[in-house]
Amino acid sequence: MTIERGAKMTCQYKVNPFVTYDLNDELIIQTKVGIDKITEKNRAKLILELRNSIGKTIDGDTVLDFLNKLKIDEGFLDYLFNRQIVSKKIPLQMGLQDIYFYSPDKSYSKKIRKIFENEEKIKILDTEEDLVDKVRLNQSDLFIIFYREYSKAEAIGWRDLFKYHANTFSSMAYIYNEYLYIDSLYSAKWNLPCHLCHKGFIENEHRIGAEENVTYQIMIDELFESDHGFKLSHSFSNSQELNILTQLCNFITKLSIPTSRLANAHSPFINGAVFDIQENVLSKGTTRHWELCDCYE
Repeated sequence: MTIERGAKMTCQYKVNPFVTYDLNDELIIQTKVGIDKITEKNRAKLILELRNSIGKTIDGDTVLDFLNKLKIDEGFLDYLFNRQIVSKKIPLQMGLQDIYFYSPDKSYSKKIRKIFENEEKIKILDTEEDLVDKVRLNQSDLFIIFYREYSKAEAIGWRDLFKYHANTFSSMAYIYNEYLYIDSLYSAKWNLPCHLCHKGFIENEHRIGAEENVTYQIMIDELFESDHGFKLSHSFSNSQELNILTQLCNFITKLSIPTSRLANAHSPFINGAVFDIQENVLSKGTTRHWELCDCYE
């Protein structure tokens, strides 16, 4: 493996996660492909330098500078790539630039930030203002919004913002009637079904599907009608909260899969997901436009 100098825009490399152990005068390194022992001191120093950049992107010149600084032969590059300490950076699928996560529930934002702290393409937004500012850039970024307490009025506002900034991609995740719903990706430019399409079908299902005289959805309709700012709240056990977090992380991870694995990662663009929180069952299905929605006009 060789790296040419001066090609910073095309030669981007990611430092993958690995673990090191100091053992007397040796450095033990554990990667996802195995465990090795490094006895040469300068090579060990290089590994420790790279450890400080785990999850980050470095350019080819930086890698060469590391080698030159420590007087290491460029042949050591083969080891770094073969052991997957460093790998060539591959763009995100479908031309996505960055993935942003936002939730009014700060506990979820904090956990998501910790889980993806070494993924520079996955970024956590702390405030609505931060989210609006990023959306208004109108770039090919993906925005994932999670509502632990669902607000229909706020969701409509976000859908309208994404519709206006047509270069963006978005997905709404929300808890509704003991289910976690995760919308397939919405893009106004691509004319994909929006959040209100998803929600329209969900509400119809809850209105019609129950045998009770007053269904869950009829009660929710009345609450939303009397208070447009009404937010749905739910109470779950710690294990159920963990299951919800797991589904969100799985969704984000799948969307961060690079283009080289597009065939396996394509489903979030066309498929929505429903997670039964009580039964711990995940279902997926293709979404379509709701006839009463204005997103395709």
